[in-house]
Amino acid sequence: MKRKWAAVLVLLLTFGGIYLADMLGYWQTTSNQDLLLVGEGDEVGLADPEAIRGSTTFLDIEQSFLIPSATLATAFNLPSENPGSLKAMDVSEFYEVLGEEVELGTGSVKLFVALYTDVPHGELENLPSTAVDVLKENGRWSESLEEEISAYIIEVNPISSVEDESDEGLVVSEENESSVLPSALEIAGQTTVKDVVDAGVPLETVEDILGIKVDQVNLSIKTIAEQNDLSFGTVKEALQAVLP
Repeated sequence: MKRKWAAVLVLLLTFGGIYLADMLGYWQTTSNQDLLLVGEGDEVGLADPEAIRGSTTFLDIEQSFLIPSATLATAFNLPSENPGSLKAMDVSEFYEVLGEEVELGTGSVKLFVALYTDVPHGELENLPSTAVDVLKENGRWSESLEEEISAYIIEVNPISSVEDESDEGLVVSEENESSVLPSALEIAGQTTVKDVVDAGVPLETVEDILGIKVDQVNLSIKTIAEQNDLSFGTVKEALQAVLP
């Protein structure tokens, strides 16, 4: 008799705990990828590009945002026979050959997905010119968008095939060469005040643009902007304009 009641008690504790967890929102039976939804505004219920992480695969993105994995691979110029297996973090690894001055990575994937799905995007990030080509081909481009992100477009030569995995596919076009070569600093998220000063911009000029006195030159421009409620994109463009 005692064993019978003990068994009943175990069942009550087990399923009662699951029911309580479900009521409180702690019990999940779906993957995190299924829960990447916008929580407010006109886009409530749509997948949220800001929820994309470095480990998010192109297949995850395809399932959540209905963008074909092959389209994503083409947009970011990534050679692959199985584009669905590519991850957002692969973008930064592929483009690291261009140096720290050119930042292309998971943030770039988030921006592309937002633009492709016409969902309000977060902070502006660099995009390879191949991504812009895909947006144009699919009717996701406009003159206003051109004005907004023109300074963030990195010119690259599209790879011709999966076998073309050499750095040659990343060579920038001659007319845009100065914007990405290490000889001319390209301000990115990790660029510090010291980097800008070392590139030839007086510290006083940097402080004038930021509107504050800079005491720690080893802090990134992006960090300083965020700490002082400044738009990193606006600051970036202003500093880029005064670089020699």
